[in-house]
Amino acid sequence: MSETHTVGNLTIEVERDEQVARLTFLGAIDSKEPAVQMEPLLRQIAHSGAAKQLVMNFRELSFLNSASIGFLINFIKKMINDHFSLTICFDESVNWQRVCGRGMRTIFMRNQQVSVLGGEGSVC
Repeated sequence: MSETHTVGNLTIEVERDEQVARLTFLGAIDSKEPAVQMEPLLRQIAHSGAAKQLVMNFRELSFLNSASIGFLINFIKKMINDHFSLTICFDESVNWQRVCGRGMRTIFMRNQQVSVLGGEGSVC
């Protein structure tokens, strides 16, 4: 099943089956209050199927502001508490994505429910 959602300058393409919901983020996450604008939508996407695995692909994202980084970390923590496993994908060839990916990898390195990918050859 496929669906598309738009929030401000962000488009989220969702592909899902019974086991995995794949979210591809396109455009920019530039909201000053991302939790207000994005959290209800992301929670609805995550909980609207039987899948307990989320793949969040940020490789096509052109911009992510600092307020959104904190929001995404907190959202991932909430999904962990809701018993989801997550794969987070960044493009290591884009400087800001490499920095975000490495930061996320460090934050969640001891959590077996989260995998952060970004190098060449990694499939998201």
